[in-house]
Amino acid sequence: MRHHIERWLPATCIACQSQVGGPNWLCDDCDCAIVPNRTRCPLCSEPHTTGSTHCQSCDNRGLAHLDKVVCPWVYTGVVTQLIHSWKFEGASELTSFLVKRALSERGPVLITRDASHDNESIATSHVNPEWWPMPLHQSQWTGLVPIPMRLWRRVRRGYNQSALLAQALCNYLPAHCASSVHYQLLKDRGGTTQHRLQRFARSENSRRRYCAQQLVVGQHLLLIDDVVTTGATLSAAAAELRAAGAVSVSAWALARTPPPQWQQV
Repeated sequence: MRHHIERWLPATCIACQSQVGGPNWLCDDCDCAIVPNRTRCPLCSEPHTTGSTHCQSCDNRGLAHLDKVVCPWVYTGVVTQLIHSWKFEGASELTSFLVKRALSERGPVLITRDASHDNESIATSHVNPEWWPMPLHQSQWTGLVPIPMRLWRRVRRGYNQSALLAQALCNYLPAHCASSVHYQLLKDRGGTTQHRLQRFARSENSRRRYCAQQLVVGQHLLLIDDVVTTGATLSAAAAELRAAGAVSVSAWALARTPPPQWQQV
């Protein structure tokens, strides 16, 4: 199926609109301009200019309910353009590209074709575990939990981008890492859309926003979101999952918004 779809992929770079030589979403220059989040806090993934072990998010305990957060990219430049098109301009077909590109940030990810399903999958037997941005290969998650979205917003947008990420990530991870995606585990009680708020208002807006729909006693869960800014959304969701019995809750997102003082190295 994919080789039939590829011929209809855009012939221009989605970021700079320049001509590309094949069915690629980005030109070589824009692909190289993606900023990997390599100098980051080991706990919350906040980008650092230096190798400091402390960051504002950890000092303020903004991610107190999470064991670890990993974001392969810094939310700046080309990444901002990609995610904006994907979320707000109906480009849901970017999901697979975003996940594969993010997972390969620390090295090549070998892709093989499953002939029986005409599908792509990561050749896990040939993947060096050190290439993964998060040691997902060492973890056995009970399930991936996408951040939920209110029904009216999902209908207006056409999809929940976190759910799309979770499904794509589950498809590309080795089978032992995550058994399934728990789409209905969390419910969004409502509130102002986070991306419209300033940093200081996000924490209050997220408080008690989510509720767990069932007990998850003894489970190890991985929250999935697109962009982490203050971490308020993830922290609120993690608090509910822990209250419902989760043993551990970590998070994975495409990108992390850098602090105001951040400068690209």
